Amino acid sequence: MQVTISNEHISDLFFEGAPDGILVASSDGGILAANPRATEMCRRCREELIGAKLSCLFSPEEVVRVRLRPENLLEEALNAFPCNLLRDGSVVATVALSARLLDERRIAITLRPSVVPAEVDRQAGSSAPRDEMQSILSTVPHFVLRVGLNGVVEYINRTNRGVTIDQLIGTNVTSWVRPQDREGLQKVLNDACSGTPGFVETQYGGDSRTRYITRVAPVVEDGRVSSLIVVGEDVTERKLAEERFRSVIEASPVPFALNDDRQNITYLNPEFVRVFGYTLEDIPTLSDWWPRAYPDRAYRDNVIAEWVRRLEQARTTGEAFDPMEIEIRAKDGSGRNAIASAASLTDAFAGTHLVVLVDITKAKQLEAERMKLEERLAQARPFAPSVRPIASTATCWPSARQRNAART
Repeated sequence: MQVTISNEHISDLFFEGAPDGILVASSDGGILAANPRATEMCRRCREELIGAKLSCLFSPEEVVRVRLRPENLLEEALNAFPCNLLRDGSVVATVALSARLLDERRIAITLRPSVVPAEVDRQAGSSAPRDEMQSILSTVPHFVLRVGLNGVVEYINRTNRGVTIDQLIGTNVTSWVRPQDREGLQKVLNDACSGTPGFVETQYGGDSRTRYITRVAPVVEDGRVSSLIVVGEDVTERKLAEERFRSVIEASPVPFALNDDRQNITYLNPEFVRVFGYTLEDIPTLSDWWPRAYPDRAYRDNVIAEWVRRLEQARTTGEAFDPMEIEIRAKDGSGRNAIASAASLTDAFAGTHLVVLVDITKAKQLEAERMKLEERLAQARPFAPSVRPIASTATCWPSARQRNAART
C-alpha cells in the first residue's frame, strides 16, 4: 500500500531530523529558526538562537573571511566554507558552511559538522513555519527521502532524469544501489532505526561513474523512531578530484602530508614515509607528530609558535605561507633538514590542509663539507712554502753564438 503524507509534514520531518544543522536567518542577520542539529553544534538551545545575530556564532575574522555579513549572503551563495562555531569565545565545532537565498528576506544556512560537539541539553522550542521548511526543502541540492523502518520509500523531493517519483515511491531504497553497496547501506539504515545517524558511500543504479554519500538520520516522534530521513549527496566531482590529486602526490618525489580541521593526519604520500619513516599508524594526529618530529621541548615550542604565526599571517593577508627551514627527527633517529610550507585546500577539499616538506638534508651536508674544505684551505695558506718560478730554457742553456765565442 502506498503511503501518502503531506508536504508540510515532510518539511517538518526533514528540518527536525536532518543530519546537518540548519539555520534560517533574516536579511538583517537575525536567526529566525534552528533545527535540533544546529542547536547541538552551536551549544545553544533554540531560545538562545532565535532572535540572536548570525555573527555571534563566529569570530569577527571569520565573518570577514567567509563573507557572512547579511549583505554578502543576499548577493551570493556559499558552498562548504570551513568555519569555527564559537560560544563564549571558545571553538565548539568546526563546520562546512553553505548558504542559499530563500527569498528576498530570508537565507538558509547549512552547517555540516567536521567536529561533532559534545552532548548538549536539548530544549524544545518553536519550530520554523511550514512554508519556510518547504522553501528549504526545495533549495536543497541533494536527494531527500523519507523511508519507513523497513526501508520502503515514502517520499522523495526529486529524481534523476528519466525516472518519475511514482516509480520510486513504495520501493526499497536498498534496491537502488549496486549489489556490493547494499550491505553497507542496510547497516546504516539499521543503526538509524536504533537512533544512531550514519553515512555510507554508494553508487546508484548502473551508472558506475556517479557516487553519492548517503546520510541517514532517525525521525523521533513521541519518544520513538518512527521513520528515517535519507539524504543522497552527489560527490562524483569531489571523488574524481580526490583521485586525480592523490595520483599526483603519490607519484611526487617530494614528501606530502594532509590533515583535517580536527588535526587528524589523513594521508602521507610514499615519499614522506620513505624520507621520514613515519606511517599513519605512527602519527595519526598532529599531537603525535610534534613530539616525535621535534623531541627537544624548547625547539618544538619554537617551531610550533613560528608555524602558527606564519599560518595566521597567510590567513590574514591572503598570501602564500612563508616557507620555513626546520630540523626533523626521523623514525630511525636520524636528523633530516627540510623546507616546510603549508596551504589550506578549497572546493572539493575544503577542510583539508596540505603540508609540503622538501628534504634538503643532502644539500645541507654538501654545503657543510664545502665550508669545512674552504676553512682548511684558509688555515693552510699562511704555512705554504714560497716557490721561485722556474727559469725558461732561454736562460738555463747558452745559445750557439755564446758557445762558439767561448771556444775562440
